[in-house]
Amino acid sequence: MAPGVVGTGRYGICTTMPPALKGARGAIVCGHELFTTGTDDLNEAFSGLINIELMCIEEYLGLLNY
Repeated sequence: MAPGVVGTGRYGICTTMPPALKGARGAIVCGHELFTTGTDDLNEAFSGLINIELMCIEEYLGLLNY
């Protein structure tokens, strides 16, 4: 998870995203959205996005049953 505000300052997405994505397939930017990467094509990045979204849904539903 990374902070992200519009612009190029200390907390700007262009500053916070590269370190958040280094060694990872995706990152959630607070107040924005989910960003994912792929090495071969869009399918890899899209698959990563779907997997992270499903994990978030499972976590949310688990909290509702708590």
